[in-house]
Amino acid sequence: MRVSFKIYLPFLLLLFYTAVQAQSRMGFTRFSTDEGLASNVVNSVYQDAKGFIWVGTANGLQRYDGSKFIQFGLGGNNSEQLPVSATSQIIGNSDGSLWLNFNNLKEIGLFSSMKMHYRKIPVIITKPLPSRAEYRLVKDSNGNVYLVITQYGLLKFDEKKQAFTEEALPFALPKGWLPNTMTENKKLRQLWIGTDSGLIVYDATKKKVFYRGNNPDHLPLLDDSEMTGIKTFYIDHQQRYWLTNWTQTAKQKAFCYNPATGTFTNDTTGLFTGHKGYVELWHFYQLKNNTVWAYGLDMLMDFDKSKKKFNNNPSNPFTNYDIHYTHISQMFEDREGNVWIASDQGLYFFCASEQEDTGGVMNFIFKKTAAITSFLETAKGEIWLGKWGSAVEIRDKSFIPIKQQPNTSNNTDKNYSMTWALHQQKATGKIWVGCQLGRLMIIDTITKQAKYFIPPAFENRTIRTIAEDKQGLLWFGTQGGNIVKFANDSFTVVQKLSTIIYKITVDNNGVLWVGTHEKGLYAFDTKTGGMLQHFQKQDAKIHALYNNTIADIEVLNDSIICVATDALNLINIRTNKVQQVTVYQGLPSNSIRNMQVDHDGFLWIITANGLCRYNYSKQLFTQYGKRDGMVTAELVGDAGYTLRNGNIIFGGNDAALSFYPKSLGNTKVPPDVTITDFKLLDKYIPVDSLLQQPEIILSHEQNSFTITFASLSFLQRDKLVYYYKMEGVDDKWIQADAFLRVNYTYLPSGRYTFMVKCETNDGIASKNITKMWVYIKPPFWRTWWFVTMLLVLIGLIIYDLHNSRVKRLLAVEKIRTRVARDLHDDMGSTLSTINILSAMAKAKVGTDTVRTSEYISKITDNCSRMMEAMDDIVWSIKPNNDSMQKITARMREFATNVLEAKDIELHFSVDEKVPDVKLNMETRRDLFLLYKEAVNNIAKYSKCTNARVKISVQQKQLHMVITDDGIGFDPITADSGNGLGNIQKRADAMKGKLQIQSAPGKGSCVHLSIPVK
Repeated sequence: MRVSFKIYLPFLLLLFYTAVQAQSRMGFTRFSTDEGLASNVVNSVYQDAKGFIWVGTANGLQRYDGSKFIQFGLGGNNSEQLPVSATSQIIGNSDGSLWLNFNNLKEIGLFSSMKMHYRKIPVIITKPLPSRAEYRLVKDSNGNVYLVITQYGLLKFDEKKQAFTEEALPFALPKGWLPNTMTENKKLRQLWIGTDSGLIVYDATKKKVFYRGNNPDHLPLLDDSEMTGIKTFYIDHQQRYWLTNWTQTAKQKAFCYNPATGTFTNDTTGLFTGHKGYVELWHFYQLKNNTVWAYGLDMLMDFDKSKKKFNNNPSNPFTNYDIHYTHISQMFEDREGNVWIASDQGLYFFCASEQEDTGGVMNFIFKKTAAITSFLETAKGEIWLGKWGSAVEIRDKSFIPIKQQPNTSNNTDKNYSMTWALHQQKATGKIWVGCQLGRLMIIDTITKQAKYFIPPAFENRTIRTIAEDKQGLLWFGTQGGNIVKFANDSFTVVQKLSTIIYKITVDNNGVLWVGTHEKGLYAFDTKTGGMLQHFQKQDAKIHALYNNTIADIEVLNDSIICVATDALNLINIRTNKVQQVTVYQGLPSNSIRNMQVDHDGFLWIITANGLCRYNYSKQLFTQYGKRDGMVTAELVGDAGYTLRNGNIIFGGNDAALSFYPKSLGNTKVPPDVTITDFKLLDKYIPVDSLLQQPEIILSHEQNSFTITFASLSFLQRDKLVYYYKMEGVDDKWIQADAFLRVNYTYLPSGRYTFMVKCETNDGIASKNITKMWVYIKPPFWRTWWFVTMLLVLIGLIIYDLHNSRVKRLLAVEKIRTRVARDLHDDMGSTLSTINILSAMAKAKVGTDTVRTSEYISKITDNCSRMMEAMDDIVWSIKPNNDSMQKITARMREFATNVLEAKDIELHFSVDEKVPDVKLNMETRRDLFLLYKEAVNNIAKYSKCTNARVKISVQQKQLHMVITDDGIGFDPITADSGNGLGNIQKRADAMKGKLQIQSAPGKGSCVHLSIPVK
């Protein structure tokens, strides 16, 4: 089975095409994901002032420098990171930055490649945005940037608000006129706006708006009744107007108007003729050689001046020099005359100037069939194809059309030939076919005859999907959002979701899963029709979808539902938790189109980058391309089906792909991994020269770098899983992401070994582990000389601390010595005196009572003095008495006790700053004793009636002034009995200044000032 599949695969693919030889007018050079594009779906192209080509892909923004594509937006650390999503438009800004349009995300932003900074620009709207609205940026010659929102309105970028607003518009659109396109006539300074209701012109010179019913200047085309529903408007170098609109019969029409003659020309001849299938014209573009091109859906045409008609450049996937596309999004001519074409199959370019001389090359073009929208395998093994434009076709197991085809012709209603969904009813075996505008066919598989129905429940809206539950009930989803149930021979509308329903699937538990356009995923009970769950992008993180538009739904197993919303969403139906799987987890592209589950439980996915396989158990993606025989993998995606024999079929616009999953196994040993890039901070370093060194030596400031790697097997490269580990940082092997690069930031200094290996999706590992050695030098503060100096400094600090401790111990010892000396001097002499007086009193006690009484009185006085001295010593060394508040309180208490006994009135005052003063123990003791001596002198000798004590702080000096109004004395002739010598000694010990002022009859004043902190 596997051998026959590989042999016949090319023939099966060729059944869809009949080759005819034709001449192509030019040769195209193609860039694809093989050359570094992030996605083969390219939406936009732009050349900046430096000459770089910027490319907007379905997978983000890239820049091409002639040799490689550089991806932007991955691994950034901006608060607003550049989205890795479909970049619809790129427009240059005056400061060199880029305007970016992410239409799928409904987001506009400014990106500066110089600063590597992205900023999202707010779009301020005043009413709900229609579900199918599209963003289109337009920049005029004055640098004004407009935002056309189809089916909504027009906004302008407000420089002050830094946002798109309607208030910034210099003009107002007619009420109810919804714009589709806008272009500028630079010569006349006019903005032409194509709307659903007609053309609008804003004249920037006159500051006026003109439209049908308001056209005083009689501008051409405004009053033309055919100029409604305008979708395309382009003004060429000759000032001709190229337009398209849609008629009421859903047919596109093109016009070319020459304002110089005031007539419509025949230059649109050939635009809608000679095509093999459905086409849409999206845009016109004129090159510098004046050739006009038209492009869009299945269309790429250039105007032949000699034949006065447009020539077709059909898509051809089977040559390397032709162009292959389903749709063209943009054409762009750079400064050198190269024409760049953004298509859904890659980025192409050709040189227009050279084509005029060479006349083009010979290519193969193939006759095509209609687009495939659905598949079905019947119980008999027939493969039914639903096709847009040709109803239904049946093929056998070899994919060859059978002789007896269904009779589905209905000449009275062509909508039955536009099929969307196929389903074989289990009970009857009949084929139900969902068609355009609510048409329904039921085909008998034996007679191949069809019956036609227009059930009212479908409300004339296209039937997009059909499913059957376990009870045999049929469920339909429509373009208008109706969920219709068929039961008991009648159709019933169960739900109205008011948006497109793309897919209905019934899981193994009988739950109906419904995928919609921009309204997320619904789960309904098939028994009651009630809603069980609704998943949306805006839900809580563990329940949120990546996007709200559902492309496909597949049941992986009893627990997991796979949902395509650009990225892959894995929903655990038991916990309702959603796991988002994006490019960061290995998905080749955040643009899934279709999915199928094979018999082994693998999920096969068609993305914008082609086909890939997802192994859920290992969380691994494997990509397949043309090297694997997937010639049309990027064409298909509209339909998918898994046959009973295990084959998977995908179909799409004019193509199909069939393969046997087990034949795609990989059993070869992959080559060893190669280091391909080394990015140091923001600079790429040539990796070849780096790897020649025994180790990469970096400074401590160069501790952030990026390593890129790959196994250089171009057959296996997309099917390998890579693992890396940095010894010294990573404890275990880490699986690499799809971009095959790893960032290390702020690594500590030291030696590291980076190791990387790979293995196939079947677990076959590369033979050797690739290693790269990195040495980050330490900063100066971690060098030996700095450490030595630091140790010396620490030693000095320790020595200083030890020295300070010794000094403190010596100070304590000094205090202890002083206390001991005081105790010895004061207490010892006093006790000796008491002892002598006691002995004398004892001797005289019986003989001389008067003497005895005198001795006892002296003993009492000495005891009192000794107790007072002892109290002073104890008070001075007690830590609780260190505060000035305690000192002044003791001073006040002492003076009060001494002076009251002499009837002397005390006036004691303390400045408010004094309590903040800190005195050491020695100074505190000397201050108190000096004060005590002065107060005692007043009590003993002054004969005063008033004594005043004032303590204050001025200029870091503590002042103590003691005065009295007594008899005074002469300081010069005063004897030592007044204790003046002791007072002076204590003042000197405190490094203070002592002033004693007195005169007979004038009282006395003692003024002490000592330095304080």
